[in-house]
Amino acid sequence: AGGFYGTAARAFLRAVVADLVRMRNEVAAARKGFLAAALPPGADGQVRRVADRFALVAAAGELASALRVTGWPAGAAAGAALRCFQDWLSERGSIGAGEVADAKARIRREIEVNGHSRFLPWRPDPRTVIRTNALGYVQRCDDEQSDRPPAFYLHASGVAELLTGLDRKAVLEGLATEGVILRHEVTVKGERVSALTKLFKVPSERTAVRLYQIDFVALTGASAADG
Repeated sequence: AGGFYGTAARAFLRAVVADLVRMRNEVAAARKGFLAAALPPGADGQVRRVADRFALVAAAGELASALRVTGWPAGAAAGAALRCFQDWLSERGSIGAGEVADAKARIRREIEVNGHSRFLPWRPDPRTVIRTNALGYVQRCDDEQSDRPPAFYLHASGVAELLTGLDRKAVLEGLATEGVILRHEVTVKGERVSALTKLFKVPSERTAVRLYQIDFVALTGASAADG
C-alpha cells in the first residue's frame, strides 16, 4: 500500500485542473442533485449544511469514478455518501432545529447550575466578589414574595462560550425566533432597526454594556409563578 499511497489523489487533481471550468460545473450539478435526493422537506439549517458536505464528497467521488481514478461503478460514491448522511440523520433523531434546542439546553443548564456564581448582580451589591469568568448579569426582583422570574443578560463572550461548536449566527436567530433572546429596536446610522443586542445601563457598572437579553420564561417553558 505504501508504494501507491497518494497515487489516486494526484491523478484526480491532474485531471481536474486540466479542465477546471467543466469540472466545477459538474461538481455543482452533482451536489445539487444529491441535495435534491437527500434532504427531507422542512430540514433545518444544520441538516442542510451537513447534507451539503456529504454532497461534496459524493460529487468528488462520482467525478473521480468518471475519470477512471477509483475503479468504482457510477453511482457507488453517491450511494455511499447518501447512506452515511442517512445514518447521521437517523442518529440525530430529527430534521428540526437541533442546534437551537442544544443551545437552549446549554443556557438553561448554565443558569440552573451557575445562576449565582457566573452572573453578576444587576444592582450594586457590596457582597459581590470579583469574577473573571462571568457570563453576564442577573436582575432579580427585590420583593422575595414576587412571582416575577429573574432576568438574565449575556455578554458577547458569554454567548461565544455557551454556543461553542454551533453555528452562532444561525442559532442566535433561531433563539430570537423562539423568543428566548429578545429583540430590541435600536438606532443604527440614524435608522431604527431590530437587533439582538442592546446597550444597557447596568446600575452596577459605570458605563453602558452591550448585552443579549434572555427571556427566562421562553427559555424554561415555566410560567411566571414557577420562576
